[in-house]
Amino acid sequence: MKNKKEKRNCLNKHLCGLRKTIKSFFYWLTCMVKIKKEYYKTFLIRKMHLDIMTFSLKDLKNLKILIELKML
Repeated sequence: MKNKKEKRNCLNKHLCGLRKTIKSFFYWLTCMVKIKKEYYKTFLIRKMHLDIMTFSLKDLKNLKILIELKML
C-alpha cells in the first residue's frame, strides 16, 4: 500500500457500487486484496482478469463470497 489515500480511494469506489460489472468486480477484488497487503493475490487476480472468459458467473460469486469471508 503506497499511502492511506490510495486505500481510501479503493474503499470509496467499492462503496459507490462499481461492482455492477465483472470488470469492476475484479477491480474491487484487487483493491480489497491490496488493502490486506497480500500482493501475491493481487497478481493472481490480475491474471484471472485476463482469463475472465473461462470463469462462469457461479465461480465469480463463490470467489467473491470466499474473499468477503476472509475480510471479516
